[in-house]
Amino acid sequence: MGPRESTNVSPASLQEKFTLQRSFLWKWGHQGAGALERNGNRVPSFAFVLVVAFLLVLAVACSRGGYAHQEIEQYIPHYLSHRPLLNKIFDYKKVEVWLSYRPRPISYIVDDLDVAFIGWSSRQGFPHLLSASYYVFWALDCFLLWFYLCHRLGLHRLTAGLFICLFSTDSVVFFNTGYFRSAKPGGTFLLLSAFVVFSECVRAALDRRSGLRSGLLACLGAALLFCACLFDEIPAAFALAGAVMLAIEFLWNRNSPRARAFLYPLVAIVAVLLAFTYYDVVVHRWLIWVIDGERVSMSYQSGTASALLWHPAILLVGTISVFVDVLGRLAGDLPSVLAFLLMLALISIWSPVPQERQAAYGVRQFLRANDSRAVIRILVGGFLMAGCLYGMIARHHPVMRTDVRVSEYVLPLTTVFLLFFSVTASMVVQKRYLSRGALQL
Repeated sequence: MGPRESTNVSPASLQEKFTLQRSFLWKWGHQGAGALERNGNRVPSFAFVLVVAFLLVLAVACSRGGYAHQEIEQYIPHYLSHRPLLNKIFDYKKVEVWLSYRPRPISYIVDDLDVAFIGWSSRQGFPHLLSASYYVFWALDCFLLWFYLCHRLGLHRLTAGLFICLFSTDSVVFFNTGYFRSAKPGGTFLLLSAFVVFSECVRAALDRRSGLRSGLLACLGAALLFCACLFDEIPAAFALAGAVMLAIEFLWNRNSPRARAFLYPLVAIVAVLLAFTYYDVVVHRWLIWVIDGERVSMSYQSGTASALLWHPAILLVGTISVFVDVLGRLAGDLPSVLAFLLMLALISIWSPVPQERQAAYGVRQFLRANDSRAVIRILVGGFLMAGCLYGMIARHHPVMRTDVRVSEYVLPLTTVFLLFFSVTASMVVQKRYLSRGALQL
């Protein structure tokens, strides 16, 4: 038997091999990013339509006919009854559980259409419990996001399509297509529509176009926002948060063109909040009395203050947990710790301080910087969104449960997080932290 051959490898050869592998991967990664940057904006819009249609069909196939929520045992017989439409809409004992008074008439109309479609499909031999309106709102959300990401944030079509696929494959969006309520999907779509219209209003005001155009866009945004509030109360809470942000922005940049531009949506949102409050307290109750002959109590609304103070420590922990969980799920089902670190990393991108000087900056120096307002805006906005989530959990404790926090209750917050991701990605390209191709890769 001959002498054993030596299998030792010198450190120099290992380092050379690692360098070759690294250069090989870097070369191919750089070439792939370059190819995506050159061709990312050449993706035809029709391809986006095909992808959205494929996701909708795939969701139908994966739903297996939907699921039977315990509350639809009350809703479906009510909407299938032969009573007049107005009587069905304003019968608050049948359109809500626990005799709770909720001013959501538009959602009840859409629910009636959903149940009518379920009944028609069953008569045709295709029984199911899917919500047709959910798919419609889902597709409309995608097209609104496509317009905003491509034409207002300036992202490549491929990047915008990837963000929309990220949104559409989130379990909150993809797996909640069964019939339950149209309040959250419809309210989210109209809230997103109002946001896009208000952004166009601010854009028109900053471009110093005619004041009539800005006023008309503000009125259109107000109408969409009011309809969103008549779908669900969550858009009203988000509108209040938006009004606070716009008021801060107005006071921050007083007497500037930016402040005057933000004044249009601020006035419109405040008017919508006042109108919705009056409708909630007076008009809807009066309509129920006139149409259905029932007198309703405001116990649900009056109990909000006490609900907010019910074990605030538990509600706060649940709010933080759900908040981070929604962010992590949108980012690819990340664990909560990684989702929190991702949120901090995304917020740091908004910092105007150069990266090489961030370590030398203290908190005081950073807050004194004129351009630190961008990060402060994000922090205040995140605090207000968490406040809206806190209010929803205080009124409906099951949202803290692990099975309910993946339902449509958090759909509006998921949409806000997607917009945050998209705007941050646009800033990454503008600050040249990454090229467009590297971002897509």
